[in-house]
Amino acid sequence: MRREPTRSELEAWHLLRDRRCLGVKFRRQQVIRGFIVDFYCPALRLALEIDGPIHDEPGQYDLARDATLATADILTIRLRASEVSPTRLEAIVRATLRLRASSPPSPPAERGTGGEVSPR
Repeated sequence: MRREPTRSELEAWHLLRDRRCLGVKFRRQQVIRGFIVDFYCPALRLALEIDGPIHDEPGQYDLARDATLATADILTIRLRASEVSPTRLEAIVRATLRLRASSPPSPPAERGTGGEVSPR
């Protein structure tokens, strides 16, 4: 877990926390199937990743995480650090709300003993 979040992660968390973005709850630094995602919305099964320059070329870890999350019906959206803005985050959440309304996700996940999410 990152103790020193980047400026973009702090900005994103400020915009997402306390249901500030369209009333949807997000968790920060959520463990899902052994991987840590920057932000996770359980109701939408949406993982948001804020990528800095190190992620210009997705590595094996990123590809494995995305594939694992996809098998759990979790949509992963990656934003470059420079793309974090209230308008952008709201647009992503709004689009995901529409997507999930037209095609409901699998049953909600249960929290594990270590805070990790595991499907039912």
